[in-house]
Formats: sequence, C-alpha cells, structure tokens
Amino acid sequence: FRRGAESLSEFSPARLRSMMANVEYVLEGIFMVGQGLLAGGSLFQLIVALQIQDPAVLLSIYGPIAGEVRRMFFFLTVFSFVGVCDKITAERAQKKNWADRGAKERAELLSFGVLMFVCFVFTLLSWPVVSRISDAFEYSRPIDSEFVATLTRWRLYVGLRFVFSAFAWLLICKDANRDLLRGRQRFSQVERCQANLEASSMQLERLGGKGLDGVSENELRALNKTLATGLEEVQLQLQIRTRNRFGSISL
Repeated sequence: FRRGAESLSEFSPARLRSMMANVEYVLEGIFMVGQGLLAGGSLFQLIVALQIQDPAVLLSIYGPIAGEVRRMFFFLTVFSFVGVCDKITAERAQKKNWADRGAKERAELLSFGVLMFVCFVFTLLSWPVVSRISDAFEYSRPIDSEFVATLTRWRLYVGLRFVFSAFAWLLICKDANRDLLRGRQRFSQVERCQANLEASSMQLERLGGKGLDGVSENELRALNKTLATGLEEVQLQLQIRTRNRFGSISL
C-alpha cells in the first residue's frame, strides 16, 4: 500500500504541472534555436547572393545545392512558425501571465507571429524560382535575360526573408530576456517570503519557550517584554469578560 501511495505521489497534480512546465521550457528553447538558425541562414544566403553577381558563377555554386537549401529553409520556416504559434497559444492559455503583459508586449508577441508568417510566405514564393535555378543547372540551360530576372527575384525574396526573420529574432530575444527578468523577480519574492516564514516560525518557537539557547541577552529581554505585554493584555481581557458575565447574571 505504501509503494502504491508513493507511485501515486509521483504523478500528483503539482508534480505533473512542474513536469509540463519543464517540457514547455525545453520546447521553447528548441524553437528559439530553430528561429535563430532561420535568421542566421537567411543572412548567409543573402551574403552569397549579393557577393556573387556573375550569373554563371552563381549557378555553378548554388545550382547543385539549390534543392537541398530550399528544403532546409522550408523546414526551418515551418518549424519557426509552429514555434511562435505554440508560444502565443501557451501565453494566452495562462490568463494571469497574459493579463500581466502590457499592450506593447502583447503587440510585440503578435507581431512576432506575423513576421514569421511573412517569412513562410516568402519561402513559398521562392520555391518555383529556386526550381528554375536548379533546372537551369541540371539541364545546362543558357543564361539569358529571363534567367537573370529570375536571379533578381530570388535575391529579392532572400533579402526580404532575412529582414523579417531578423526582426522576428530580435523580438523573441527581447521577450525571452523579459521573461527571464520576471522569473528572477519572482524567485526573489519567493526567497523573501521564505525568509519571512522562517523568521515567523522562529519567533513562534521563542514565544513557546523553545530554541532559546542561542538567543542573546538583549533578545531575551525584548522577548520577555513582549510576553509581559501580551500577558497583561490577556489578563485585562479576562477581567473584562468576567465582569461582563457577572454583570449579566446580576441583571
């Protein structure tokens, strides 16, 4: 029976809430890593697109890996968008935390979701453009004005995706730092409450005559004065109630 009670205590509501909170923190950290990879990868791709202006050289370098890079950015964009949706849903589910957020913080969090959605849109728009680049390399098609226009459109999509992903990354880092500051403040409040509880319990023990061995003489005098004052108040209340009881009997 004792083993059964211990196993049930492992799945108590408080323990389950703590486990779910830890899982939520881990998932949020994983999503942040994916969002950072999206912004960093977009920056690297933009640098490559702007540094290599010769279409033939760009095609020889980017053409063989265009399809793989496209799939990687599609995964990172979807992963990042799912992460921001999960964060917004989790924040709105915690009504107290959502109410504690100001209008500016709520707007920033919602803007984070909008920015990630725009990144997803640009990833979809660049899909057929990258297909043309990949086909041009695979089938050795000639570089004409149409292909140059395709590269210009691809550079535009890459640049816009980097801008929106960078702004989204800045917003999520700002929100994470804000949550960390709130956590430290709450931890400090918990520590102060624990210190007050310990001081109160110690004072109660002293009032009961326990734990007086390590108390200094001045503290003992102050405790004696407090007890004497309390005793006088108790005796006064007893006298008042005794008089009131005898007075009601005589009436």
